[in-house]
Amino acid sequence: MGGSQKALSAPPGTCPISFSPRAWEKIEKRKSKVDSFYFDAKLLAQYWEVLRPFKYGGCRVGGICFVIQFICLIIRYHHTAFPSNLYAMREALAELSEEGLEAAWKRHRVNAELLWKGVENMGLKLFVPEKKNRLPTITLISLPEGIDWKAIIAYVLEK
Repeated sequence: MGGSQKALSAPPGTCPISFSPRAWEKIEKRKSKVDSFYFDAKLLAQYWEVLRPFKYGGCRVGGICFVIQFICLIIRYHHTAFPSNLYAMREALAELSEEGLEAAWKRHRVNAELLWKGVENMGLKLFVPEKKNRLPTITLISLPEGIDWKAIIAYVLEK
């Protein structure tokens, strides 16, 4: 599962997901009902008309099946996709393909480290103290003692 906004530089609201053959087998054999309509992978697969992605083809990359299908016959309604987001996601993936994964990972790491250094230079502490445990796509800053987080939220909402 990937984040369109933080990981791919695409607008928020889309989330690419893939399942390994073993994961899909577990999904198909699930006996309990999924708590949320939105997280029902089998229903979503029916919507995209790929109930068994490996039977119907799809594209295999490193043993993972990536199913991207824009023209389909709807079996059951699941959601309304925002077409602009799908096109933006496609463009973000095209740009990532041009840049290359290794280069993109390096760019994210370099920019995150610059941010972390800037935060620490301001006298603030990062929530995850050990650099090796931090994610380059998410930075959490610990509030200094005596700072009221509710006042910060109110200020941000007001401005």
